[in-house]
Amino acid sequence: MTRSPISDLFSFALLGLAIALLPSAAHAQTFSLLYNFGSGFLDPWNPTYPGIMAQGSDGVLYTTSSRGGNYPQEGAVFKITPSGRLTLLYSFGGTFVFDEGEGPAGGLTLGTDGNFYGTTSGGGTYNEGIVFKITPGGTLTKLYDFTGGSDGGNPMAAPIQGTDGNFYGTTLAAGANHYGTVYKITASGIFTTIHSFAFGEGNAPFDPLVQGMDGNFYGTTTGGGAYGNTGTVFKVAPSGKLTTLYSFDGVHGTSPYAPLIQGSDGNFLSCRRLCRRRVHFFRSCPGHRRQLLWSSKWRRNSRRLRDNIQNHFDRHVLRPLRLRPHHRSQSGYAYAAHQWSSIRRD
Repeated sequence: MTRSPISDLFSFALLGLAIALLPSAAHAQTFSLLYNFGSGFLDPWNPTYPGIMAQGSDGVLYTTSSRGGNYPQEGAVFKITPSGRLTLLYSFGGTFVFDEGEGPAGGLTLGTDGNFYGTTSGGGTYNEGIVFKITPGGTLTKLYDFTGGSDGGNPMAAPIQGTDGNFYGTTLAAGANHYGTVYKITASGIFTTIHSFAFGEGNAPFDPLVQGMDGNFYGTTTGGGAYGNTGTVFKVAPSGKLTTLYSFDGVHGTSPYAPLIQGSDGNFLSCRRLCRRRVHFFRSCPGHRRQLLWSSKWRRNSRRLRDNIQNHFDRHVLRPLRLRPHHRSQSGYAYAAHQWSSIRRD
């Protein structure tokens, strides 16, 4: 199977997060293939990044695929047991079937009410994507249609639930300044745009937010910033006040395509793409300071690189940060492990 360098980079980025959330004993674990997509009639297929997998109270994993289902080009929601039994829960129909969404690439977030919440990057009434919730049994409710105006458009990641019970997420495009937005939505669908990105703050936020110990939300943008279109790390309060913590300059990295995780020391860890085919892991402190933790040359489909990332990341990043296996972002563990399986299948 031919894979693009970008998709490989996404996998390497999430490999770092998987290692950060797994105990060191994970090195001794064995790989098992659970399911081959496309092996059944009306199968979901092409699950893609960020593709968060959320584990329900029943122990089953729930997520989305950007394609497949009853309408093969529109995407689906499915669940899979730890033993590999897959069940199709819902098939999206796109704009022309009940104004549904299409292309749900972001995966799902488990709400405190037991339902799952997600987005589609397209479709809906205005073909700009939707926010939806779905029960474990497969009953889907559309909560909001993005218009592509000041409210934003084309959300790529599922919203996360804040400690106040509301859900917070980002859109890749549109907004008052046309560079994407941060939004808040209740479980009943009351929607509020809390911030529209200016180019200097960042452009095209792609990944899910993470709520910090201080109650603020943290994330990355793939473009914009102080040095052109190279991306940023930002903090945004529930009220919508946004602070740019760091602007990538192209020399020390560009276009972060990975979410942040918070370590036990309060700092945030992620990785981003760097010129000359390298993968760098960095730590960003809430007080605007960024520290490079580890870097490695990257070669496509390199098993040796995967092993080096595992070993060096554990030695030079995990131990100094004292990260624990049971991190508060349980959904991060799920989708990192999911992407790890796609690497091992090369």
